[in-house]
Amino acid sequence: MKLYSRKNQVYKENGRVIKRFEDEIAYKREREMVALLKNADVAVPQMIKAANNTIIYEWIDGVTYHTLVDCFEQKHARALIYWLECYYSATNILRGDVNLRNFIYCEEADKCYGVDFEDECFAGNKETDFGRIIAFAATYDAPFTDTKRHCAKLLLKGFEESNADSEKIKNSFINEIHAIVQRRTHKHYNMDDAVSFWEKLQ
Repeated sequence: MKLYSRKNQVYKENGRVIKRFEDEIAYKREREMVALLKNADVAVPQMIKAANNTIIYEWIDGVTYHTLVDCFEQKHARALIYWLECYYSATNILRGDVNLRNFIYCEEADKCYGVDFEDECFAGNKETDFGRIIAFAATYDAPFTDTKRHCAKLLLKGFEESNADSEKIKNSFINEIHAIVQRRTHKHYNMDDAVSFWEKLQ
């Protein structure tokens, strides 16, 4: 079964995930990051084998966070924020690619897993990631709806409770909306709607 990936060949076979990388540097970066996170007890899939620009992972039985934004609950926010804090503690860098497809919620364990670590990440304020996460959540089809706002409110509350600066989160959110407008040229987002969306989170 083929799985979603913009850059690589990823599919499920015999209860495992096989990821074939197009770029050797990205392969090495992901392999090293997953090993680091696993050693730090951060929730990531078990790496079963890594060779020839291919990584074989265990299959995590759960749902990606991008499918949860319209039925978001406190437990989803709590699990995601806990994962992020563990990640920051282990790496001292930003998560970077915070597309919500890269987070899996496992209902049975009430736990968030992170996947997809091929992009280079940099140091910075965690509010950068937090604002971008809310921007992604807000703009999945259909964007800026009441259910998206409910999701964003739960996330923002959790971020603020982790001593994050809400103004920095807002700035990151607005910056990421501008970036999304540039990337998703087939979509039409109104910046006034984005600003109004944020204001109603307070």
